[in-house]
Amino acid sequence: MIRRSEAAGLALVVIAVLLGAYLTHRGASHTGELRLDIWWSHHRPPWLAEPSRFIAHYGAGPLAYLPVLALLVVVWRRVGIPAALATALVFLVGRISVTVAKAIYQRPRPPADVVHALVPITDNASMPSGHTALAAAFAGALVYAVHRSGRCVIPALLLGVVLVVVYGVSRMVVGAHYLGDVTVGALLPAGVMLLVGGLLDRSLSRRAPR
Repeated sequence: MIRRSEAAGLALVVIAVLLGAYLTHRGASHTGELRLDIWWSHHRPPWLAEPSRFIAHYGAGPLAYLPVLALLVVVWRRVGIPAALATALVFLVGRISVTVAKAIYQRPRPPADVVHALVPITDNASMPSGHTALAAAFAGALVYAVHRSGRCVIPALLLGVVLVVVYGVSRMVVGAHYLGDVTVGALLPAGVMLLVGGLLDRSLSRRAPR
């Protein structure tokens, strides 16, 4: 029988996939997303623009994976190797799901001259947001690790939500993504991680000594 976490994960995946397909098909000028990015380009204050630029440059590079490695080491030392491997798998499937979605949707980026982009764009795949997905993948791995340790996941969940929102807003502020891109970038990995995490829990519980 499917568990609630697996059902919720499957529902999120379906919602994210359909939303991404709809927004890509309609186009940002018809959904209002382009107007929102243009609004950001005229109203972004320096105190928000500079941190957003920092996230754009360093928030998805090699240094951004150091917290993930630190989390895996902590889980390995405190909970055990199986839990660490499961946490790593949860993170990887969440991250990879968005890479696959980018290749499928091929949604064009916001026009840099129109939204006055603050950072150079190296690729033209806008849907979903990779930066937001990385934040969501780390948040999901953190929540799963806390869950495996048997502790309350609410603080980790709240921290993860804040991290994802900060990353998502930053991507619109610099003119690199639309609202739909960051929304799907959060929902898709969250759904995949819930689904895979539930299946891993089921597998690990069967192998646990009685």
